[in-house]
Amino acid sequence: SGVTAGTGVFEPWLQELWKQPTAQALDLRVAKGLGAKGYGKVRISVVAPQLMELSDFNFTYKQQFRYRWTQNFLHSALVDVKPGKNTFTIAGQSVQVDLPAENQGI
Repeated sequence: SGVTAGTGVFEPWLQELWKQPTAQALDLRVAKGLGAKGYGKVRISVVAPQLMELSDFNFTYKQQFRYRWTQNFLHSALVDVKPGKNTFTIAGQSVQVDLPAENQGI
């Protein structure tokens, strides 16, 4: 009926995970490209409190919000994707975008 202290022993994968630097979560948005842009286009956007200069992803639009959320910046790009799993690296974080085959349900 009593609670005893744990052994202090953890799985090796968990110990390795704790050694890694903590990455800040991205405020990430992904939207399907519409109309004449074609089926294989998505817009990837990140909202951040500062302008980000990234070497691992090319945001083609980077501006401060003008009317609302004016303390934040929008980083956005229209990118090509293929049906299936598509992986991008943004700010050192792996981002997976899944696109179903055209004319198929999700």
